[in-house]
Amino acid sequence: MSPVIIALLIWLHQLATVVWIGQLVLTGLIYMPLFAEQLKGPALGNMIRGMAKRATPWIWASVVIFIITGIAMTLGKTSALGLTGFGHPWTLLILIKHVIVVVMIILAVYMQRVALPGLVGALTPEGGPAGPPPEAAGEGPLPGPPPHVQAAIQRSTRTSMALMICGIVVLLLTAIAEAL
Repeated sequence: MSPVIIALLIWLHQLATVVWIGQLVLTGLIYMPLFAEQLKGPALGNMIRGMAKRATPWIWASVVIFIITGIAMTLGKTSALGLTGFGHPWTLLILIKHVIVVVMIILAVYMQRVALPGLVGALTPEGGPAGPPPEAAGEGPLPGPPPHVQAAIQRSTRTSMALMICGIVVLLLTAIAEAL
């Protein structure tokens, strides 16, 4: 491959990485904790729904670019270095990185198809439990969100944190592999 094509692949790969993993880190460490402090119930559910709607095309475009450029860069590097087996540490690190990326894609699909819709549904009136709230039945207000909302929050938080940690590990493995 020509140096111009290699430089373009690296740039696109890094750009896709920044968009995907940057979004994961910002969402996990800044946006969700801030929204959870400032918004409650339907307002939080609507904010999450809106964020997901806007972020999803960018995330999946980044994942596709990340995969395509990653495959091209890996094939180019392995042929340039003559790496045909697992004897070289670079090959092993890149294999581990790719396994983690596959896990990230599975987690991202789970987040988009299960965790976030479940959280939005639990926070918005149309997704809430049937019947009047407990305080309307004379039981008094319950401390904190109802159990189904707590479960949805925990599911989304765990998935988000797992994605963020995997993304950080992918960046670390890439840095180590490139230093070899």
